[in-house]
Amino acid sequence: MKGNPWIIGVVAILLVVGAPALNLGTANAAETTTATQTLTVDAGDSETLSPSPSAYAFENNETVTVNGTTYQEGTDYRFDAQNGTVTWLSSSQTQADAGADAQVAFAYQFHDENTTSIVGLVGNLGGFVAVLLLLVCVGFVALLAYGGGGGW
Repeated sequence: MKGNPWIIGVVAILLVVGAPALNLGTANAAETTTATQTLTVDAGDSETLSPSPSAYAFENNETVTVNGTTYQEGTDYRFDAQNGTVTWLSSSQTQADAGADAQVAFAYQFHDENTTSIVGLVGNLGGFVAVLLLLVCVGFVALLAYGGGGGW
């Protein structure tokens, strides 16, 4: 019985360190795919691309085409790869094409269903491990405070 607190402590530490490591491993397990979406040109307006619900990162390699003309990023539009938002800038091209349909070809990363399930499970496990570690610490303090006996 003397070594049990150490075993519990080591297991708790391994779980606390291991769960985030597993989460990092699955967070990087992504697939990249491409899509095309139609947006309406409206200078000053912003629209957010809406790919797969499991999309989590946009690549910064979009192409915007209106009536066969390729728009220039920074001149005709601005693309925020953080959240997939296209902001139409006021340029001679966007003014001439106001109200026209723009084809936005873009790439994004997404998790497949299995990876999404694993990430959710690991996230829930992390919360459980934190509560478990707190209970173990409270137990150790109680043993020290009230003299757990047993020859520790």
